[in-house]
Amino acid sequence: MLRILFIGSLGTQSVVTLKGLLASGQNLGVIAVAGSTVGLKAATPLRQRYIPVIDEKSSDNILSVAVKEGIPVEILQPNDSGERLRPAMLDVGIVSCFPHRLQEDLLQVPRLGCYNLHPSMLPRYRGPAPLFWQFRHGESETGVTLYEMDQQIDTGDIFAQQRVPMSNGVTEAELSLQCASQGVELIQALLQQLESGMLRLTAQDERLACHHGWPGVQDFHITTGWPAKRIYNFIRGTRHWGQPYTLRIGTQQFSIGSVDGYSQYPIPEKDYSVDGNRLRFNCYDGFVRARLTVAGDPMSYHPQT
Repeated sequence: MLRILFIGSLGTQSVVTLKGLLASGQNLGVIAVAGSTVGLKAATPLRQRYIPVIDEKSSDNILSVAVKEGIPVEILQPNDSGERLRPAMLDVGIVSCFPHRLQEDLLQVPRLGCYNLHPSMLPRYRGPAPLFWQFRHGESETGVTLYEMDQQIDTGDIFAQQRVPMSNGVTEAELSLQCASQGVELIQALLQQLESGMLRLTAQDERLACHHGWPGVQDFHITTGWPAKRIYNFIRGTRHWGQPYTLRIGTQQFSIGSVDGYSQYPIPEKDYSVDGNRLRFNCYDGFVRARLTVAGDPMSYHPQT
């Protein structure tokens, strides 16, 4: 059985992927997280085979799984070569939602290479926040891609892909869970092919490629030129980022915190109506019911990793 280096973050996709691998009986040799990982107090070198100490308030994540399963944890910095991992004799690296680009030396530590699980149908939506951009662009489906990593961002040869529908009102956390669940099956198939020596990969079609970086405040602006369903699903899907959504109607500018629903029929004889912190506004093909932010709201912009 192949000995796996698992590299991830504290997000939904990472923990679902890791648990799926453990449930299928895979051999997890080391779990690696970013040095800036929230909730991590300290970790000792791999050679000492210790588990890191995590905050008592930490929720279910790959660190808590490491503690429970007795799997060593290593901390990776952005320019880490991973040289200290070589004594662990790792066969393959599985990466799921890691916030930094991995250095070439680190990619070569597992003898069979590193493979990343990415929540889009590559080469579309390359970059660190693919689900955000798919919500923003009003996509009706996403997907998950398992590919061999190289020094570029999300450009490596593809092992397999699986489409995943984006249901109405789905949140990014829910969608991440669906992508990760599908991704576990792809990883299991990859491990089988690696063990048999029959691995087949396919180059990405650069003609279809697009890349998006981290979203900025301006990327949370919405417009009445969008369909109501797109506005509703964008705000529902990305609400956890904690950034208010700005909307301008004529001379009025609104700061929206959440949405309650939408309709395909516009409000008659007016562009919008306000009742307390509730806003209804017409858009391209109907109207949206939203809630305005109010003074003292603890909303602040934090890029997700």
